[in-house]
Amino acid sequence: LLAFAVSPSAASWRNILAGLELLEHLLEKGSMELWRECARGEHFDASQRLLFLSTYTNPDDPRVTKLIRTKARMMREKVMAKNEQVESLRVSAPERTTREHASSSADLTERSSSSSENEEPSKDTEAEGSARASAASKNPSTADNSAFLPKAIAKLGIISGFAVVGHNPDTSDSEDEHAATSSLDARRTLCATTGG
Repeated sequence: LLAFAVSPSAASWRNILAGLELLEHLLEKGSMELWRECARGEHFDASQRLLFLSTYTNPDDPRVTKLIRTKARMMREKVMAKNEQVESLRVSAPERTTREHASSSADLTERSSSSSENEEPSKDTEAEGSARASAASKNPSTADNSAFLPKAIAKLGIISGFAVVGHNPDTSDSEDEHAATSSLDARRTLCATTGG
């Protein structure tokens, strides 16, 4: 019995089972921010790893094989449901986030201009700030660096600030030069702001 407990195969299935238990605990009590980060690809792909574990085989004990496989299948269903929940929150939140970011960007612009002039901002400065924030929320490629919106970053497919992933089906070879240049400028702006 002791030899079975210290063998490499015995230790590995116990570690796998402990990892599944930890994942279950994180699903139940973990923060939504963790799942948002996982959905963006910043950590690991839990659903893919669980898919691999659903075909796990322990050569020593078929009961362990069944235990790991059933636990992995059950956890994968929970992870997929959590990912759908995070995605639905992400889809409903961009409008609110865009408005909040645009207003905070306008506030920062107003503060910096008033501190450099050492006087109260005029009505024209406030109007210009709100116009800039409005323009930034409508067209992120023409916005300044401080007003680059999270929605635009997500639209570009950025992972960890340096990788562009995927395919954009609405692009073609016949696109005008301006659209391609503005997209490239947006990506360069993102790299410059994130240090990538």
